[in-house]
Amino acid sequence: MTILRHTLTPILIFLLSVSIAWADSEDDSDASMTVPGVRSLTLEQQSLHFEPTLTQMIDGWTQQKPIIARVSANVGWVLTVHGSSDLWDAPWDKPVTDLYWRYASGEYAPLTTDMVEVVSGGPCNQLTYPIHFMVKLDLADDVPGDYYYEYIVFELAAP
Repeated sequence: MTILRHTLTPILIFLLSVSIAWADSEDDSDASMTVPGVRSLTLEQQSLHFEPTLTQMIDGWTQQKPIIARVSANVGWVLTVHGSSDLWDAPWDKPVTDLYWRYASGEYAPLTTDMVEVVSGGPCNQLTYPIHFMVKLDLADDVPGDYYYEYIVFELAAP
C-alpha cells in the first residue's frame, strides 16, 4: 500500500484512497546506470614565460617555472609530455631539447618530440602534479630576440 505524505484537501484524499486499491500491485521498479571510464586533465598554467638575466645567461639556465597538472579519474591513467616540434621559433635553430622538465623532485630531462611518461595513477579526484620547466642557455648561441616554443603537449590516457 502506498502512503502519501502531502497535505491535500479532503476531496483529493477520498479520490486517492479509491485509487490506492486500484494501483496496488506486485510490479517492481528498478533503476540502472552505466558509468563510463572518465579521465580529466586540466592545467593551471597555459603558458610559460622566461626572462633570462645576465647572471642566468652566464650560468647557462633560467629559473624553473611550474605547470600544475590536475587529474581526476575513476580508472587508471598515465600522464605524458612531449614537444610539438624539434625547434623553437627563434633567431637561431634552438632545439626543443634546450627546454628541460622534471616532475616533483625528480631529475631534469630534456623535452623531446617523443611522448614520455610523467606520472601514472588510479582513481583520484583533483590531485595535482607539479611539472617544472627551465631553459638551457648558451651565451654564444642565444642571440638577442624573441624565442617561442609552440606547444608543450600533455596527454592523459589509459595505461
